Amino acid sequence: MAKKNYQKLKKIVDDLFISFGKIIYKEVLKEFDSEHDGTWEELKPQTQYNRTHLGYPPKHPILKRSGSLRKSIGVFYNGTKIIIESNHFVKSINISDIHEEGKGNIPARPFTTYPKSCERGSKLYTEHLLFPLVKKLRKNKFIN
Repeated sequence: MAKKNYQKLKKIVDDLFISFGKIIYKEVLKEFDSEHDGTWEELKPQTQYNRTHLGYPPKHPILKRSGSLRKSIGVFYNGTKIIIESNHFVKSINISDIHEEGKGNIPARPFTTYPKSCERGSKLYTEHLLFPLVKKLRKNKFIN
């Protein structure tokens, strides 16, 4: 009986975290598109010049040319936590890590951080994870 209850509870929690992961994914993309709410360091003049000559707008969007970096962002639930990651390689160099952490003269422009809009206590967290969890636990008689 205990094993059956555990499996039922685990499925409820897993389903909710998978669903919440989809919300987090949308929020991560919003933050990427907004350049982390405008907090990323501006591009250097030489980079702006290079972008213009390659046919891209000089200043914005900062990390978007082909769109492949944005497309490489993924959010998944591993059974214990939600993970945000990006693995975009060019000639065996992980471009995601360079932009995320910064390297040399490239400043850090983090884009796989957990969105503030989804943190514990936030409206999205409460509406899409906490309240549904309590509702399902009550419905399945795990709590009163």
